[in-house]
Order: sequence, then C-alpha cells, then structure tokens
Amino acid sequence: MFWRTAGSGAMAKTRSKTGNRAFGQYGDIQATDPQGQRLIDLCSIELKRGYSKNTFADVIDKANNAAQQIFESFIEQAVLDSYNSNARTWMLITKRDRREALVFIPYDFYKKLKNITSLIRGTYVCLHFEGIDARDYKIFGIPLTEFLETVKPSYIKKLASEWRAEKRLNTEKIVVDNLAADEKSKCILCEEEEAVRYDKMKKIWVCSVCGNEFYDKP
Repeated sequence: MFWRTAGSGAMAKTRSKTGNRAFGQYGDIQATDPQGQRLIDLCSIELKRGYSKNTFADVIDKANNAAQQIFESFIEQAVLDSYNSNARTWMLITKRDRREALVFIPYDFYKKLKNITSLIRGTYVCLHFEGIDARDYKIFGIPLTEFLETVKPSYIKKLASEWRAEKRLNTEKIVVDNLAADEKSKCILCEEEEAVRYDKMKKIWVCSVCGNEFYDKP
C-alpha cells in the first residue's frame, strides 16, 4: 500500500517553490493503493534513520543561543510537508542505530486518537520552533511497535473521513465572485497571488498552492 516518494519528497519540494504541486509526493511515504491514500491525506509522514547522536532531548536542554537542533529540523520539515500537501496533520518516525523506532505526532492528533481508544499511552513534550511560525508545538511520542499495535486502521479511516467531511463543509462555503474562467486570482486561504486557476472539467477554481477548491457564488 505504501512506498517511498520520489527522491524522498525532493520533487514535490522543488515544484512547490514554483507554485506547482506534485500529488502524493510530499513527505517520505506515498500511497500505492486508494485504501492507503486516506492515511496520506490525513497526515504526511517523515522518516529519519540514523542520526544516532541526536534525540528530542537536544531540544529540551539546549542553550537559548544555540543553533537549530537536528530534531527541530525534523519537525520543521514534517510541518512544512503537511502544509504543502494540504494534509490535516503530520507524523515523524525516527530510528536510531541499535534503538527502537519512535513515532512523534502533534498532541492534538494524539488527543483525537485518544478519543477513539484509551489504550494509547506515551509522553509528550512542549517544544518551541523559531523556523516555522514561532509558536509552541506539543508533540506526543511513542514507540512505533506500540503505536501499530494500538492504533488500528479503522481509527485512521474514521479520522480521515471526519476530516474530509469537515474540509468539504468548509470549502463548500468558500465562493469566488465575478471571476472569468480564464482569470487567475489570489487564494482566499493561503493568500498566494495568481494561484487560483479554473478547472473546466469540475467547473470550479482550484488553488495550485494549497489545493483548496472554490465555487461560484450562488
């Protein structure tokens, strides 16, 4: 159901710089089956193997004037990939040499899973990143084996369905007034200039940057 993305997301990153998109190529994992696409739509997945001397503890005890830590760059990349792919959230999987693999997800993602199953347990830390949007990120961490044993595919499908319904409800309320089919416009959501283009097949406008759809005003 899943495979590595082209160049581990390098192609998508390059296309994003020019305002274009690469479907399913953000992060390190892509779906090769429609069933798996629901997970990728819900969260982009970043993989980091090696880096045996770097852990999330580096962020907790770093000096105030220290440079960006390696683990911070992991999170920053995961967040940016979720934004560029228009995924609901993100997931970071790390594996140091001769250590167990770990999963890190945003705390709000953990809380949604916690509402479905009370079995998922772990620890979370509050980390501050200056490279993303200068706000605090609460991150939940858990061993990968425990995550896979506890979080069933049905839980992911449920959250993916809820997010799609929420996204559809929101986008149906977003309309574009007085736009000709050949015009380009500033996106209402991500505010990118000349990003909205008309899809003649669907008869809607689509932002080439954030992927949101815009409808004619009734």
